[in-house]
This record gives sequence, structure tokens and C-alpha cells, in this order.
Amino acid sequence: MKKASLLHQESSVTRFTLELIQRGFHYQKKEDILNPKRFKSSFIVYHGHTTRWYGDWEEFLAMGEKVMDLLKNDPKFSEQILNETIKRGKLLYKKNEELQEKDISTLSNEEIAKQIESIYNLGGELCEIGLIPVVSDLRHDMLSSLLKEILKKKVKKKKAVNDFFSTLVTPNKKTFNIKEKEKMLEILEKKDGSELLEKKYGWLTFGHRGPKKTAEEYAQELKEIKSNPELKKGIQNLIKEREKLKELQEKIEKELNLKENEITYFKAARDFSFSKSYRYDTLLFTFSILDAFLGEIAKRTHLEKADLRVMSLEEVMKTIRGEEAVAKEDLKKRKKKCAGIVNGDDIQSLGGEKAKAYEESHAKAEELNKNRTRIHGNVAYMGIVSGAVKIVNSAKDCEKVNEGDILVSIQTIPDLLPAMEKAAAFVTDVGGITSHAAIIAREFKKPCIIGTKIATKLLKDGDLVEVDAENGWVKRL
Repeated sequence: MKKASLLHQESSVTRFTLELIQRGFHYQKKEDILNPKRFKSSFIVYHGHTTRWYGDWEEFLAMGEKVMDLLKNDPKFSEQILNETIKRGKLLYKKNEELQEKDISTLSNEEIAKQIESIYNLGGELCEIGLIPVVSDLRHDMLSSLLKEILKKKVKKKKAVNDFFSTLVTPNKKTFNIKEKEKMLEILEKKDGSELLEKKYGWLTFGHRGPKKTAEEYAQELKEIKSNPELKKGIQNLIKEREKLKELQEKIEKELNLKENEITYFKAARDFSFSKSYRYDTLLFTFSILDAFLGEIAKRTHLEKADLRVMSLEEVMKTIRGEEAVAKEDLKKRKKKCAGIVNGDDIQSLGGEKAKAYEESHAKAEELNKNRTRIHGNVAYMGIVSGAVKIVNSAKDCEKVNEGDILVSIQTIPDLLPAMEKAAAFVTDVGGITSHAAIIAREFKKPCIIGTKIATKLLKDGDLVEVDAENGWVKRL
């Protein structure tokens, strides 16, 4: 039996929310761009707050190669993917806005079931197109390797390669985070807009589990900005730099004498990066809405929200329609360890020892040399800093991060932003140039090394390390 490879890892997620993405990556409802190179089956193992996503490596590699071929043969391909992502994202965003205004406690059980199914379908269609930017670079680094090879031929210094790379792959469009900062500066001139901020952007830090940022938290943040001119100036500079970024990128392209097809590849990286950011941010809004529904279902049943979070969509639907979908004992096992298996239209759930046995028999084991003193990864943003390691994989881990610490994570997510603001540098196990850590590092201008595969396994809280984000090394001191 052919064993599956580890394709991705995440932290601080729930089975119910992450499965929406997993199913979307299997969808073939509207697009056949990658056909026949599509996920046939994959499984995710949930253990506490961390997950491991497994699939056929050759299949995954073939999808990446197909995307690279499409980029090479069609200069407009990445722009088409971006436009379709935004088109689908707007439909889901509109649905979220409508539901945010509803008093869901007044809905019948059947109405709740239909709304959740509608959200899942719209989210799945968004993730169907969202798979394309992901497979262009995740784990195999196809797109980023191509871009760096182009730059190596144009510039002699390695430091300059990474510097140009960071600038040229950063999206020059406004992300939701930038729009949030603009709105905060606008509100500073008014008496109070914290409730508006909570409604419009509070979900940006929700992640998969929540909570959202509250009006009180926004009020405190606005107060700090008002009292700290340097903080306000920093936000203003961040916005100005994003506005001038396109001009800077065009200047670099001319300076390096990039060919038309080379410019297209860098534009593709920006399009894909923004596509992924836009999709994920829209999903954060979605997850906050779904979580509100789960809270309402919990009130109407004998279950807790934590029980519903380890269920599949079908099981939640059965529950709200009055059926016992999963035995209490099985739910208890799933909270410790759970496997969600997608094989075409067949969805399977395993808990406890069954989930453990499935992973052991179906996944390739990964070897780890714990004596290594250096860890290598890809540079997302340049710089060299030293500091104490803090392993941060969930919102509750943020509390242990102090100014100047090195944040090490499986993969950063929006609810880790408070810790990322304090940290001097970021290091992740997984992620490419379109990853959350890479995007935030470029926005915050903090050294960042991504895709190390093993940083969280080799390092522990308190380790002193040097992050050399010019050469791509993390070294124990």
C-alpha cells in the first residue's frame, strides 16, 4: 500500500473549520484547470491544537508543475486566478455580512442547517480556486526557486537577491489588514468608532477558534495610537509604503532589466500571494460566523461547542436536525485525537486509537536528526537578529512572548498577531512566499525564515538562537 506524505501542518484549528478548506481543495465543481491532476484523497490528523495534513506527494507535485506550466504559457493566468478568487470571495463575504446582521437565535433548526450548508458550499468554491496558488510553492518551492534563479543571474550579492526578492513578491494591493489600519487612522479624528471596527474587522484575528477583537480592545488600541505619535507615524508609513510599492517594483524591474516573461513571473507571485491572503481573510470572517452557529446549536442540544468542532459537516447537520450523529464516548476520543479522511465524496471520521492507527498505517514516517545545530529555510524578509525562542502555535501561547523574542511556529495565523508585533523575527516549519508569516514579515519589516520543516521539533522555549535571514539559517547559540 502506497503511504501518504506530510503535505502541510497547521495549529490552532478545528476539525469543522479546516475541513471546509480540505473539501474545497478536493472540489471540481466549477474549475477543471488542474484536471486530471486533482486531490483524489487526503487525510488530516488533529491532535490537540496541531494538525498534520497528508496526501499523495507525486499528485501534489504534479499539480504544482501544472500550475508552473500554465504560468509559463499564459501571461494572464495568475491575474485570472486572482479575479476569480475575488469574485468568489465577494459572494462569501456578502453572505457573512448578511448573517452577521441576523439574530440567529430566531432561526429554526432547519434554517440554521441550510445556512451552514450554504456557507460551506460558498467556502468550498473559494477554496477550489484557492488550491492553485497554494500548490505553486508549498513545500517544493517551485515558484520561489524560479524567481530566485532569475535574480541570481541579475545581481551578484546574495543579500541583494533576497532584498529584491522580498520587494518584488510583496502584493501591492491593499489587504484587509491595511484597510483596517486606514480605518483606525480615520476614526482617530472622530469621537468613537470602536464598535464599527469590531463589526468590520474584528474577525481578522479570529483564526479558527476565536475570539474576535472586541470594541473595547479597539478602543484601547485607538487610545494608545492617540497617545503615541511614533505608533501613529509607524502606521502611516506602513500605508504610504504600500501605496508606493508598485512604483518601487516597476523601478527595480527596469533597474535589473527584467525580461517580459520574468516580470510576469514576479507579478504571478504577487497575484498568488494576494489571492491567498484575500481567501484566508475572507475565511476568517466565515469561521467567526460558523462559530456563532455552533454556539447556537450547542444551546439547543445536549452538546458543547467543543463537541461540534470535532464533527464533520454531515454530523453537525444531523445534530441540528435532531439525530444523534456521534456517540458521546466517540466525541471524547476525537477531542484527544481525530482523523478526517476525504476520498472523493466519501467523508470518514476516526477518533482516539483508531485515528492513531490510521496515521501509523497510512502515513510515511519522517526522520529527524535532533543533534543539528543549524536549521535551514527560505528567506521571506531579510535581517539578522538574536533572541530567545518562544514556540507559539495558539493564541494562548502569545502571552509568553516578550519584546525581542524569536517567534517559532508550525505556521503563523492571524490570532498570533499580538505576539508577532512583539517578536524580533519569525521562523516557521511550513509555508512559502504566499504564507501568512511571509506576508506579515514583509508588512512589519521583520526578519523571517519560512519552510524549515523542523524548527518547532528541534527548538524549545528559552533556546538562544541567531536568525540569519540573509542566508536562511537559524543557529543555536
